[in-house]
Amino acid sequence: MTPKELFDRQMEYLQAKAVDPLIDNNYNEDAELISLVGDPFVVKGSAALKTHFRNYLAQTGDFQEIVLTKVVETEDTFAVEAQVTLNQNGQIIQIGVYDAFHLQNGKIARHFTGIK
Repeated sequence: MTPKELFDRQMEYLQAKAVDPLIDNNYNEDAELISLVGDPFVVKGSAALKTHFRNYLAQTGDFQEIVLTKVVETEDTFAVEAQVTLNQNGQIIQIGVYDAFHLQNGKIARHFTGIK
């Protein structure tokens, strides 16, 4: 699986709010998520990632549209800038997001994320 294919599957899981397959299929057991959203934080390991994504998806609302504006792919890395449209309880919100995924053994080892 290429980094782009993994990213596409990542987006499918997120839009479906399918946390268990997201983490089980896309992330290594000891993967880290490094976030610059709000107060910077690091989440490490499958159980902590599942908790993080459940909380994150409960807050985001429903994904309406994801438009990739910049993409960089190497053998083991995929980075994107995107404009995301969310429906949060009937209110449409647009945000800019940045994500970079470093892969090891075909899964995400480190996921860097931020919004503007």
